[in-house]
Amino acid sequence: MDGRMKKTMLQIASAVEARMNCIVTGCRQLRGGGDGQAFYVTMNVPPFAVVVKAYSNRAVREREAINLGLLGGLSPIRLPKVLFTHDATEDVPFDFLCMEHIIGRDASSLRRRILKDRVRRARFAEAVADALVSIHENTCDRFGSASEPVFESWLAFYKPTAEVILRRAREKAKNGRFDKKAVSVMESMSARLDKILSENVTSAALIHGNLSAGNILADTTTLLPVAFTGTANAMYADRDYELFRLKDADGERLGLYDAYRSKAKVSHNCDLKCAVYRLWDEAGACIKSGRRTTPALRAAAKEAKRLLEENPNQPGGEKKDKSMSCEHQP
Repeated sequence: MDGRMKKTMLQIASAVEARMNCIVTGCRQLRGGGDGQAFYVTMNVPPFAVVVKAYSNRAVREREAINLGLLGGLSPIRLPKVLFTHDATEDVPFDFLCMEHIIGRDASSLRRRILKDRVRRARFAEAVADALVSIHENTCDRFGSASEPVFESWLAFYKPTAEVILRRAREKAKNGRFDKKAVSVMESMSARLDKILSENVTSAALIHGNLSAGNILADTTTLLPVAFTGTANAMYADRDYELFRLKDADGERLGLYDAYRSKAKVSHNCDLKCAVYRLWDEAGACIKSGRRTTPALRAAAKEAKRLLEENPNQPGGEKKDKSMSCEHQP
């Protein structure tokens, strides 16, 4: 462990002791964490263990805290409750939130055990799909972040970000710092983006926004899902946007995408839309990390190109509904 990480954990321990009137008995970094670094903290009084997630951006922490509360009240599968938040100070110079610890392991690490039994795999996938269907029933007349949806259409919300990613990828490709084949596929898809993405987006559905297998906790005995994590990207969106992460390597093996499709109506060209979302997401990740390419980006570009060639003519958008408020199911 480097000195910087050790110092961070000591600062977290100090802040938790002050806020929870306890003695911290242990602190270790957890893998993953998405938009922040997650730590498992143990203490000498109830609840005996919590998870602290530290952020470099306060806005992201605030958004995740709000989203955990919102989705936690609507999802059949639990989300961690926020216990308190911390604003950066001189003594603890980073923002974090402290949330309840839910016992379980992420589904990616349990994948082999889940896949050993076909019935067990189906039960797991169906439980995740049922929870997503329930969350997606909550709709709004505006698109955007879950806490503040302000856009009148999905394209108005999503397309500017997609255009920025394509422009940056194009610029980097000219200097040999981005995969030129991926850019070529993105250019081909960009010309049809409006028609591809507007199909069947008749209302804004509340989505988790980042539900990969790594953000699903499962019970280590029953191997059933017990919690969703990583909610910083929750939004009112095209519900198909939720699904492209269900098709990542682990999600597809676990049958998450197929289970959802068996329970909910998706757009006619859902596979192609998911390919668009996946390609742009992988491109954005490469740009953010400074990488020229990754196996995931190459696979996304290959899949998008294949589907685009198989579907040369895409349907246009349909008329949007006229509901004027966000509707949360009881």
